[in-house]
Amino acid sequence: MTHTFRLTLAALAAFTLTASAATLSIGDPAPALKCAKWVKGDAVAGFDPAKLYVVEFWATWCGPCKASIPHLTEMAHKYKQVTFIGMDVSEHAADKVATVTKFVTGMGDQMDYHVAMDTDEAFMNKNWMAAAGQTGIPTAFLVQAGKIIWIGHPMGGLEGTLAEVVAGKFDQAKAKVRADATKRVQAFYIKAMKGGDQAELRKEGQEIEALDRQLGGITAGKKFSTEDVFKQVKFSHTLRDFELAVVAGKSDAELAPLEAAVKAAAEGMGRKPMDLDALKKQIRSAPARKQP
Repeated sequence: MTHTFRLTLAALAAFTLTASAATLSIGDPAPALKCAKWVKGDAVAGFDPAKLYVVEFWATWCGPCKASIPHLTEMAHKYKQVTFIGMDVSEHAADKVATVTKFVTGMGDQMDYHVAMDTDEAFMNKNWMAAAGQTGIPTAFLVQAGKIIWIGHPMGGLEGTLAEVVAGKFDQAKAKVRADATKRVQAFYIKAMKGGDQAELRKEGQEIEALDRQLGGITAGKKFSTEDVFKQVKFSHTLRDFELAVVAGKSDAELAPLEAAVKAAAEGMGRKPMDLDALKKQIRSAPARKQP
């Protein structure tokens, strides 16, 4: 018997799309806006060329998405001239409408912007996310004059970009370079998670650090550090080992050295101590299912 518990491997991406060549980029016309249902707010028929839009992709089961929702609401309140749309994609529940509606209702004023659901044919997922080579949620697209001018994590530069756009100081060419650099960073994280050659990883990391300095930050307000990536990877791996051991039914005595490793990795990153006792309880109380 195995526990139906989702392991926390890394916050690099909440789900993976079918691999495809990116055909949608900064400067391109925004694809059509299609959805199966508007869950909150008035329906948005299309992109008015005189207006600015944020189209953010999320799902109810996505932890990082949930964390970004209140921040998106803060931005929506701050920039009232911008239309914010939360586009739900890749729901796993049998009754998707009920699941999303319940979630949005539960969020209340914390999710105070337009919310829609992707079509049954996954039009938005395919024509936006996959077309842009975006492999994880949450991901936001900023649309101005009917064109995509920025793509990224809603908590990784969107607010600064909105401030620049509203002030008329936005540099689209630089944003495109940053977008390409962001993909390189994501690929680097994946390589590091897979355990690539340390010497090669360190060399590539130093190249990205140089690019980060050149751009004045690949992600606004954050400095890329190879060593920080290695620390995050170590934390993810130790946490994964701990969770797998709990799922396997290891005793508290057997888990002790793994707990120590997780705490040490967290301290190395400067993170607050984790409540591992609560995590153990959550995993152990998760429903079990028989193997097919």
